[in-house]
Amino acid sequence: MLALTGGIAQAQLSDVTQPGDTIVATSDNSPGSEGVTNAIDNADTKYLNFDISDTGLTVTPSVGLTVVSGLALTSANDGPDRDPTTFLLEGSYDGANFVEIASGDVADFPDRFYTNHLFFDNAIPYATYRLIFPTVDDSTCCMQIAEIEFLGVQAPGDVTQPGDAIVASSDNSPGSEGVTNAIDNADTKYLNFDISDTGFVVTPSVGMTVVSGLSLKSANDGPDRDPTTFSFEGSYDGVNFAEIASGDVADFPTRFHTNYLFFDNATPYLSYRLIFPTVDD
Repeated sequence: MLALTGGIAQAQLSDVTQPGDTIVATSDNSPGSEGVTNAIDNADTKYLNFDISDTGLTVTPSVGLTVVSGLALTSANDGPDRDPTTFLLEGSYDGANFVEIASGDVADFPDRFYTNHLFFDNAIPYATYRLIFPTVDDSTCCMQIAEIEFLGVQAPGDVTQPGDAIVASSDNSPGSEGVTNAIDNADTKYLNFDISDTGFVVTPSVGMTVVSGLSLKSANDGPDRDPTTFSFEGSYDGVNFAEIASGDVADFPTRFHTNYLFFDNATPYLSYRLIFPTVDD
């Protein structure tokens, strides 16, 4: 269970990336000393790409899930015509499927090693980011950038932990695949033969929490057993529950793949009931 507390927009924005993070260029069409790692090295080196248009990078911050709502772009040492003039920022959980976060113009850089800041609305955490510069300022050579900062905050973490009070929707499970496996920080599995309307109630030992997201990891086998819908409720007494969110669960493309579900919620609760009304046939 992934908890995302309110107030992210008011938090202090800082660079969520750091030198050494996993970073992949849009192509290898760069000089050996001016490769993509120079874009995130906290120095005035530069990343240069001879492809000119639709150049950029994909980066996975090592801090984990983050909420990015800004970019800081620093122009390189020479060739103002190589400066990017537009951008496209996308987010992903698996590094393969991306969703657009923001796009638009990049203001002119009035000087070399000048930093432009771009801000946009985003409250969704992602694990990986792809930043593309579709156009540059009329260069016939290349695109170049000295430094890129992804401005945001680290997403709040899991409010549950192994040992929290957890009760299954029924006892119709094998002895070794009971409900405690659902929150044990391991790749064991919770299996329930009831098929429909299965799930559990959990009371996080940390006390009252605000949950606005879930992370669901598929089990080792039987893709037809994967949940396809969810209903999520909160309670103060473990008896009377109020709906927080419900909807579809995306297909799990592989075993032990994690899907993320996010929703609006600013109300704290003591206990949560998560039900999976349907599975994949």
